[in-house]
Amino acid sequence: MGGTAFSLVRLQDGILQRHELLLDIHDFLLRNFDTNSRAFETASKSLVGRLERDVKRLELHAQHLADTLNMLNTEQSTTMAEKNIKESERMMIFTVLAFVYVPISVAGTIFGMNVKEINDSGHSIFAFLVMCAVLLLVTFFSWALTITLNRYRRRRKALYNLPDVMIRPTRWVRALDILLRLPVPEDNI
Repeated sequence: MGGTAFSLVRLQDGILQRHELLLDIHDFLLRNFDTNSRAFETASKSLVGRLERDVKRLELHAQHLADTLNMLNTEQSTTMAEKNIKESERMMIFTVLAFVYVPISVAGTIFGMNVKEINDSGHSIFAFLVMCAVLLLVTFFSWALTITLNRYRRRRKALYNLPDVMIRPTRWVRALDILLRLPVPEDNI
């Protein structure tokens, strides 16, 4: 991609040089030649035409390189976004595994190896399983609560952080918003 950007800069420099050359040739011809002759007019038009074609060709190449550079940047951004999505999916799996492992580990630490079925002392394995289940439920409930609160905060922030041009909702508008979201009972007439 760096070579493409460098080529684009070189082409843009070439375009500027050709424009300057056109102006310099025009000034040179006006100063040094009889501008009223037919041969001069034909030769100058031919020269100017060739240089203008060169400039147009260079501009087309520059546009093509700019488009190619934009396409490469877009492709690279898309690739990075896909990698980030895959990485976040892997982290989500790791997080879910941690949510399962940590409560069971805590329950195992609390009970230690004092389970009646293993060494005939301490608590029964049923108490251990109940403790694991309770800790798992508490963990998943707190996780769901955190997700719900984050969604609520994002929605509230989006609703109340309106641009300065708009009027923020008043207390009555917020109350009506809540009332409108309540389920409407069906009338049996």
